[in-house]
Amino acid sequence: MSVLKIENSSDCRMRAIISFGSRGKTIEQVVDPFQEAAFIVNNIKSFKIRSIGAEDITECTGKFELKIRLKSAV
Repeated sequence: MSVLKIENSSDCRMRAIISFGSRGKTIEQVVDPFQEAAFIVNNIKSFKIRSIGAEDITECTGKFELKIRLKSAV
């Protein structure tokens, strides 16, 4: 198992799309500005993230951070 953590320190919303598992299950999650999201997944196949902007601005500033940690079975 892996723990996937997304920290969005930008001023725009981010959409994360994570495919995982032997059957290719997909999770979609919106991470709001200055928020974070965490997932526990098996066998990450792909990860996509994109800015979905903000209504009142034409340009996003800031960054996102992605942390992946292997969680060993006990």
